[in-house]
Amino acid sequence: MAGAIGDGPHEAKEPVGSRPLETARAKESRVERLLAEYLRAWGLRDPSTIAQLCRTWVDRASAQSPAEAGSNVSLTTLYRAAMREAINDFDAWSDHLARIVFHGATPEPGAAGLVALELSALIDKYPQALFEYEAVPAEMLEQLARARRPVAPPVAPTTMHRQLLEHPATSTRNGWWKEILGSSTAQSRPRSGQSQG
Repeated sequence: MAGAIGDGPHEAKEPVGSRPLETARAKESRVERLLAEYLRAWGLRDPSTIAQLCRTWVDRASAQSPAEAGSNVSLTTLYRAAMREAINDFDAWSDHLARIVFHGATPEPGAAGLVALELSALIDKYPQALFEYEAVPAEMLEQLARARRPVAPPVAPTTMHRQLLEHPATSTRNGWWKEILGSSTAQSRPRSGQSQG
């Protein structure tokens, strides 16, 4: 049938925007590459871990699509569903680590973000611990504990001690303007014997 996928090298391909119609697996491969960039942005570089996680998220996203949709699911729809899975996993895991680091207490505003920043610096050192809830390496938690530092220094009231000046400046004495005025008047008064003309 003309236009069907797999009719040979001269089959007619239906355009989708500026791209040809893609098979389901081709779309999944493209989404996996995009997810890999997301993981690298988190600091992960281990290729086997990246490949495994990307495949897991794409499989979950594909399972959410109706079975009859098949390869008709758009690339954008598949990507958004897979990225949602990835973000949800990272949010839940980073929140879990923050609760461990803060001993179950609710982190201060901004502190959870500091844990996430510290996590991005450690994630490639402990790829086997990624999304691990039960057996997080102790050394990893110790380094994450550095994120417990206060976001801002504590506010403490201070008292200004009164300062006594032995010789207060002229401008601070009562009637300073009289002295300046008197000095100006004296300079403008003609001297004795000097003509005013």
